[in-house]
Amino acid sequence: NPFFPRKLDKNNWKKLRGCNFAVWREDLFKVNGFDEGFTGWGFEDSDFAVRLINAGVRRKAGNFAVTVFHLYHKELKTKQEGPSWDRLLLTLKQKKVACKKGLVQTKP
Repeated sequence: NPFFPRKLDKNNWKKLRGCNFAVWREDLFKVNGFDEGFTGWGFEDSDFAVRLINAGVRRKAGNFAVTVFHLYHKELKTKQEGPSWDRLLLTLKQKKVACKKGLVQTKP
C-alpha cells in the first residue's frame, strides 16, 4: 500500500508492544520465547524484543495495516529501575539471544 508503507526498523526494541505483535514460530524458538525469570509487571516484552533483534530478526511496523482491539485501561508507568529493569539491562549488555527459562527449560 503506497499510503502506509511498512518500514523495517531492525534495532528499535522500544517500539514493540507486548499486547500487539506477531512473530514467526521459528524466531520464537530461536530466542526460547519469553523469559519466565521475570516476576511482576514490566520489561519482559522489551527483553523479548531485544533478544529477537540480537538474533537478527527485523521488526516490521504494522501501523494502519492490521486491526487491533484493545480494552482501555490506565497505563502503568514503570520506572526504569528494579529487578526487571536490571534483567533487561543485562540482556542488552550481554547481547543475549536465548533465555534459560523460556519455552525450553534448562536445568541450573
